[in-house]
Formats: sequence, structure tokens, C-alpha cells
Amino acid sequence: MTRTAADSPPKPRGAATRQRIVTAATELFSARGYHGTGVAELLEVAQVSRGSFYHHFDDKEAVLYEISLVPVENMCIVSSRIAADGTPATERIRRLAAVLVEDIGVHQAQWRVFLRDFEYLSEDRRAAVLAARDRFESYWEQVLDAGYRSGEFREISKLRVKGILGMFNFSVLWMDPVGPVSPREIAEDFVELILAGICVDASE
Repeated sequence: MTRTAADSPPKPRGAATRQRIVTAATELFSARGYHGTGVAELLEVAQVSRGSFYHHFDDKEAVLYEISLVPVENMCIVSSRIAADGTPATERIRRLAAVLVEDIGVHQAQWRVFLRDFEYLSEDRRAAVLAARDRFESYWEQVLDAGYRSGEFREISKLRVKGILGMFNFSVLWMDPVGPVSPREIAEDFVELILAGICVDASE
């Protein structure tokens, strides 16, 4: 049965305000950089008071932390399901690529902030984001290793996995989600390039 808005549980009080802060910060950090955005400017764009801001976040860095962590954790959830579903590794790689590039296309500003500005986080927060990133990478490693063990792929080092993911991740810098080439088409084209290099030839 389709779930309607009336069926959904009410959002916690203040959730809309918190989301407004995150949305405004994402847009500002993406356009001007974390250090190029002041709290006063953020409050003006989000249309919230200083008191309301500090009710939801300890400081500006806490907003950057949420923006940086959420897309990676969301991709961990989706990628873990794909990695574990038991289909051929080639098919799983295609799906991992598709969900990643499509998410980058939908949440382009958020991914741009994560990739460019998360290094400005304090040590503990940066470590948490890096741990989430490592979990995300591990699902790709898991599928690529499964392909190696099944005879579909050549063996691939962790360094090359980082290179593969870098190709997808940094599409955020030039991708036009409404341009002539869709995010899914970008993913498919990149996957064909990757598979051409890692698939085991029948003659081998």
C-alpha cells in the first residue's frame, strides 16, 4: 500500500528549521567554500535567528560535519545491499556505479562540499567521515574481489580501487545533471572503460 503524507509520523519539532540551515549551508559552502561563508551570512540565507542556529548546531563546523557525513553514510547503506546480493560481480559494479553517479547528480552541492571541505573538520569529526568513506570503499573492494574469485576480473589493488572511485567522485566538478549526457549514461560509460581494463579475457 502506498504511504501517504497523512500516514507518515510527524517530524520532530524543529526538524524543518534544522534542514533549512543545512540546505542554506550546503549552497553557500558549495559556492563560496567553508571558510568563505560566515555564520551571519548563513543565518540570513537560512532565515533563522542566531539562537535557533545554536539550538541545532554547536558551531559552523558541526554543519559541515553533517553535510560531509550524510552522503557517504547513505551510499554505504545502498552499496552494502548491492555488494551482498549475490548477482554476478559485473552486474554489481554497474549498479554501484549507477547509484553513486546518480546520487552525485541529485546532491551535487553536498558532494562538492564533502570532497573539497571535509578536511577542515576537527580531528575526531574528520576521522568519522574518513571511516564512513573507508566503509563505502570496502563495498567496491568486496565486489571487485568477488569478481576476481569468480574469474570475471583480474586482481585489483586497493590503490586502483581508489583510482576507480576518484573517476566517479570527481565527476561532481563538471557534471551537468540536466545536460545532454545523464548521470546514468556517465556511469555506464565509465563502467565500460573500467571493465575493458579489469575483465578477464576468455583467452587468458
